[in-house]
Amino acid sequence: MYDISQAELHLAEINLQNTYLKSPIDGVAIQKLAYPGNLLEPGQVAIEISDVDHAWVSANIEETRIAQVKVGQLVKITVDEGGTLTGHVAEINAATASQFSLLPMENASGNFTKVIQKIPVKITIDPMPNQRLLRAGQSVSVKIKVR
Repeated sequence: MYDISQAELHLAEINLQNTYLKSPIDGVAIQKLAYPGNLLEPGQVAIEISDVDHAWVSANIEETRIAQVKVGQLVKITVDEGGTLTGHVAEINAATASQFSLLPMENASGNFTKVIQKIPVKITIDPMPNQRLLRAGQSVSVKIKVR
């Protein structure tokens, strides 16, 4: 009887450990997707966490200006809500943003209309003194120092 009780206790302790939610990163909870009493499957997302220590923005740069942009260039980032940050160009995509669009750019009428394409550029943000200045999904304006 004692061995069965010990085994049941041990199993209950393991099950209790499996009820804790642990984030693999330090960050800020930005969306709650599960609530007390919900039954979650293994690997199901319960809370979305924003990694504030590795923040970045994506800027769509016109193809006519992309030749001036280089990895490592200094960037001034203005947050629409107010405030400025600094960062650096980290990556320049090899394809235009329209290549990843849900709606095709092809013109069914057969008429050609030139549209300036935009190239996605990833800009990493320098360490922020005020971690709350930028929130996930916010709009920003960027100025890349090209000289």
